[in-house]
Amino acid sequence: MYNGTSRSPFSFVYQGYLNRYGYSRNDLIYIPRNISAINLKDITANDGFIEQTATEQWEALNTYIESNNYLKNNRGGYAKT
Repeated sequence: MYNGTSRSPFSFVYQGYLNRYGYSRNDLIYIPRNISAINLKDITANDGFIEQTATEQWEALNTYIESNNYLKNNRGGYAKT
């Protein structure tokens, strides 16, 4: 049996120094089940103006998760490679 693909596999990752273990590239993301499973904070400008509240961030993230079958069906776990 042969299983091949012409495209690279992909996953949902975070680009940056997320978990501080010395490697700053492509950590698989955790897909939160609900708002209590994630720690969001208001995004505040230098002048104190709140640009986006934690609730607004959750609403946008939740809408995105719900619009993607993979993310929606894998809430509460990490994305797979």
